[in-house]
Amino acid sequence: MAPESTPMQEDNPGLAPNPVETNPEGDAEAPDIAAENCIEELARIANQPTSIISVERVEVDQTGPTHFLTVEGAAAPWACKTLPNASVAELYYTQEG
Repeated sequence: MAPESTPMQEDNPGLAPNPVETNPEGDAEAPDIAAENCIEELARIANQPTSIISVERVEVDQTGPTHFLTVEGAAAPWACKTLPNASVAELYYTQEG
C-alpha cells in the first residue's frame, strides 16, 4: 500500500494561500495572525499550553516579520519567522538570554 500524499503549493498553484496583512505598524486592534500561528506552533513543539507563551517583541526586515516568543520559565526567547500568508517558515530557540 502506497503512502498517502498531500499536494504541495508548488504542485498545485490553486492551493496557494492568499497573503495576510501582518504589518506590526498597522491597526493596533487588528489580530496578529502570524503571532497566533507562531504561538500555536511553539506550543505544539514544546508540548506546552498556549497560555504560557507570549510575544516579547516583533522585528521586521526585508524578509518579513520575526516574532520573539517567551515561554514561562525559559532562559531565552524563541524566534519565529513567518511568510506573507502568516504561516510559520522557521521557528528556533535563540539562546540569547
